[in-house]
Amino acid sequence: MNTDQNQLTELLEEVSSVLVVYPGNATTDVLAATAGVYTSLKAAGKAVSLASPAKPRVETAGFEVLSETQTEVGNQSLIVSFPYSEEAVDKVSYHISDDSSTFYLTIKPQAGALPLDASKLSYDYAGLEVDAIFLVGVSSLSSLGAVYEGYEDAYEKATIVQVGSTASNTAALTIKPDNAASLSETTAVALLNNQLPIPEEAATAFLRGIETQTQYFTSLSATAQTFETVASLLRLGARRSKPAQSNSGTSVQEQVVSRSPQPKRTIVSSGAELPVKQAKKLGSDS
Repeated sequence: MNTDQNQLTELLEEVSSVLVVYPGNATTDVLAATAGVYTSLKAAGKAVSLASPAKPRVETAGFEVLSETQTEVGNQSLIVSFPYSEEAVDKVSYHISDDSSTFYLTIKPQAGALPLDASKLSYDYAGLEVDAIFLVGVSSLSSLGAVYEGYEDAYEKATIVQVGSTASNTAALTIKPDNAASLSETTAVALLNNQLPIPEEAATAFLRGIETQTQYFTSLSATAQTFETVASLLRLGARRSKPAQSNSGTSVQEQVVSRSPQPKRTIVSSGAELPVKQAKKLGSDS
C-alpha cells in the first residue's frame, strides 16, 4: 500500500470543502470506492460535492449516494445577467431585510430611462472553489470533460488527492494499491489506518466493490489482507450481497459445482471391488 496514505488525516485537518470526482465510465469497483470516500468525508464533517461526466444508474445497495452526482461543477456563484445599455444602469446597491432573512439587490436606471424588464433577467451559476479534490479512478483530467475543462485554475489551486489514479502529476497525496485485490480494498484500508469515520453505507459500498472485484472471494487476487479488511467492514455494519443468479435460480458458482462429475465409490468384498449401490443390494440380500 502506498505509504503516503498515512498523511490523509493531516491533510483533511486543513481542508473544509472537498470535491470528489470519478470517471463517466467507472467500473463497479471505482463506483464503490467513490461512494465510500464520499460518505466517509461527509461523516467527517466536510462540505463535500460529487461530480462525474455522466450520472450512473444507482441500483446497488451502498451506492445510493451516487444519485447526488453533478455533471457540472461551476455552482459556487450566482450570476444575474440582462441586456445592457449605458442608460439602463445608474446605480447598483443592496440591503438586507430587518429580520435578516431576505437579500435585496437594487438596480437603478439613469434619469428618464426605462427600468429593466424583469422578464429578460437570466440567472446562472459559475465558479468552482474547493480546498481539496479527490480523483477516484480517473486516468486523465482531459477525460473529465466539462467537470474539468474551464476549471483548470481551480484544480491547480486545490489540494489533489489521487485514489488509484495517475491523472495529475501535482497530487499532494496518492492512495494506490500495491498488492490489494481492488481499489475498494485500498481505499477502505487507507480510511481505516487513518481512523476516519466509515458509516454503514460506506462499509457496504467498499464491501460490494471487493466482492465484485474478487468474484466473491474466489479469485486468487484475494489475500489475507483482503479478508482482514472485509472483517473490519463487517464489524462496521457492512451488508453482504448475493452473487448474480441465473435463470434457474442458482448462482453460477453453484452451477459449476453441480455439473462436476462425482467419482464412483467402491467397497471391497471378498477381494473383489463392487460399485457402492450393488454392494448395498448384495448386503440387503444376505
